[in-house]
Amino acid sequence: MQDAGRQAVRQRIAAMQLQLQSAGHAFRDPPAEPSTCCGRGCNGCVWESYDAALLWWLQQAEALSTVPGPEQGQALDPPAPQRA
Repeated sequence: MQDAGRQAVRQRIAAMQLQLQSAGHAFRDPPAEPSTCCGRGCNGCVWESYDAALLWWLQQAEALSTVPGPEQGQALDPPAPQRA
């Protein structure tokens, strides 16, 4: 993914974190971006694993964002996303 695309993803993550925080939801941090990519387009690149983990995080965060916020500082497990 190009740098502009990665920047857009970072902005989406930040917006989701702010939305959850504003609603009073405590939620785990998103997965960290990989720092070990060699840039050769390897089969099974670390970015592929990151993208899959981030998609899962975003699905859970979006599901949680639809739930009314609990009291500040109280953690709540999001509903599991529906798989097709």
